[in-house]
Amino acid sequence: MIFSRVVKAVSGGTTADNRLFVEAVLYRDQADIPWRDLPTRFTDWKNVHRQLRRCC
Repeated sequence: MIFSRVVKAVSGGTTADNRLFVEAVLYRDQADIPWRDLPTRFTDWKNVHRQLRRCC
């Protein structure tokens, strides 16, 4: 399940940053879109992808 993997990825940073990261990953999973199509409101898609890769 994607949620358990995302929760492991969240460490450090501010609460707002962590929440934005989790929302970005869940949005991408639900929308079934490539990383580069992630809306800019979730910051740069490369940063979200990199953070998820580091934990999983």
